[in-house]
Amino acid sequence: MTTIEAIQKLSEDWQEMIAWVRTQDMRDRPTLAKMKNEIGKSWFMGAGDFCDAFKDCEKCPIIGVVGQCGDTQVNAWLPIKQAATWDVWIDRAEVFLSQIYEARSVITFREEMGLRI
Repeated sequence: MTTIEAIQKLSEDWQEMIAWVRTQDMRDRPTLAKMKNEIGKSWFMGAGDFCDAFKDCEKCPIIGVVGQCGDTQVNAWLPIKQAATWDVWIDRAEVFLSQIYEARSVITFREEMGLRI
């Protein structure tokens, strides 16, 4: 799988998770187990296909664009994990999804220009 294909798959996974969350009671507390049981997805980055493909955070292609997963000043992933309700989870997940799209655009440009990713 190419880097762009991996990022595309990641964005599709997040779109699916967001769509599923929209069917939940927005006042409920986010539960990873329920999502995993119902759609087989996890918002824990280290537990997904994307992170498995790169095995090492230092090799993650989106870090250069959105920062480390734990960098809450730049990367929107950690605030998702800390959301107290599904409505907050969705707001944060949509920000992270926009960061994934941004990373895909930057990486696509770099690949097209023959630059190092």
